[in-house]
Amino acid sequence: MSFEAFEVSVESGRPVELYEFSYQGGTFRYTSAETDFTYGAVFTAVPGLSRSSIEDTGDIAKNSLTITAPEDFLIARLFEVYPPSDVIDLVMYRVQRGDPLDGKTFWLGRVLNAQWTTGSSELRCESLFTRLKQPGLRRAYGRNCPHQLYGPDCRVSALTFAETAALNGIDSGGFEILSAVFDAQPDGYFAGGKVEWDAGGGVTERRGIRLHVGDSITLTHPIIGLTAGDTVIAYPGCDKTDATCVSKFSNLPNYGGWPFIPIKNPFSQTVY
Repeated sequence: MSFEAFEVSVESGRPVELYEFSYQGGTFRYTSAETDFTYGAVFTAVPGLSRSSIEDTGDIAKNSLTITAPEDFLIARLFEVYPPSDVIDLVMYRVQRGDPLDGKTFWLGRVLNAQWTTGSSELRCESLFTRLKQPGLRRAYGRNCPHQLYGPDCRVSALTFAETAALNGIDSGGFEILSAVFDAQPDGYFAGGKVEWDAGGGVTERRGIRLHVGDSITLTHPIIGLTAGDTVIAYPGCDKTDATCVSKFSNLPNYGGWPFIPIKNPFSQTVY
């Protein structure tokens, strides 16, 4: 019998649902079945793994999915202190035990966040189609540069400006880190930039830099798991002005702003 035949059968259908999470650290496969199930790869059985109903409401933003899992579920633990640096994608398959080679993909999306209740965790997921409905960014006409620093339009090489910094200390909250490398640059040099480090298991974690003074930088989110003596890679930030583009990055040909817009409106005489 085909997959479709099993699905519509009154007595023969024995469906198995498979959950495949993809993150930069690897791919994690689970099933809500009683035992492990093989569908191209082994999907590990997780007791208590379930999901909310999937509805086609006509409003894509409302077609979210909630997955309930054990309290110590690995994917939920990625959100335990702060959201992971990269997106966690989710593909769900439905397979019939009578024909385990013929499965169907029936949901695509990503994990947004996690929350915990007594004895369980919940993952809130959004459909892939919500991304298709979101409006794209429009380039604004203004003096400051709209390009993403180190991006394809900016064209500044991140490797050229990367600095490896050995940490001298981390505050108790994990927001402030210290290094002599930071002190070697003028105050504000790294503000608006980022730090990244190898978190192990093929995972690279990143944090934005809010403030840089002396040998200290303050991060947008706390660092967990690093101690004094560990190393991070720091990248300087940009305030999106043409002066910084010239003096700091020597990148004026790729500057995306219009710095010579008249400061006085010729109609209202308003000075901007």
